[in-house]
Amino acid sequence: MHNSRIGRGIRLSCGFLCLLTAVLLWSPAYADTEEDVPSADGSPNNWSGAYSTVDETVSGADDNDSITTSSTSSVEIYTFSHTVPSDATVDSVQVNFRCKRASAGSKTVAAQIERSNTSATGGFETQTASYANYSKSWSLCPVSSCSNSTDGAWTVTDLDNLEIGVKSSSSGSGSLNCSQVSVTISYTPATSSRRIWIVD
Repeated sequence: MHNSRIGRGIRLSCGFLCLLTAVLLWSPAYADTEEDVPSADGSPNNWSGAYSTVDETVSGADDNDSITTSSTSSVEIYTFSHTVPSDATVDSVQVNFRCKRASAGSKTVAAQIERSNTSATGGFETQTASYANYSKSWSLCPVSSCSNSTDGAWTVTDLDNLEIGVKSSSSGSGSLNCSQVSVTISYTPATSSRRIWIVD
């Protein structure tokens, strides 16, 4: 009996004479995502603690160590590396953060992005006494230093110089802890391929 294997390890029975040994088919582009964690401290860097304290994915957050601040309008920024193909279409950039209120108070926390001395802040999230996950997604680049200017489509080049982090609110009391920061990039590759192997 002849066997054919299609795509990602799927095997089908081939009940006819297989004359070709390999065929390359092109399939439509598909959406993909990657989650990247901080790789170094960026600027500004105003919270207590370093990037290595929060460099985990959303699912791998470690609440035993955290960055902290008791200041208002305090920004903590990190650099990161990505593997998005240079010819991909960037659909959105989402900053993830896991934080809590470390002491009784009313400070809130927001996602922050920085690029070439321009910045954007997401909506401020009310904090509780227990850690919780938050995120802010931008489908368009919100800063003027991006390739297509403010509110233009993201490009992969924009990601190369992008930094991510968190910001405390401009008012309120108490201190804040954050144990995780990451970025999720959604993109569509320019092309994708699927191979069919036909084994005689």
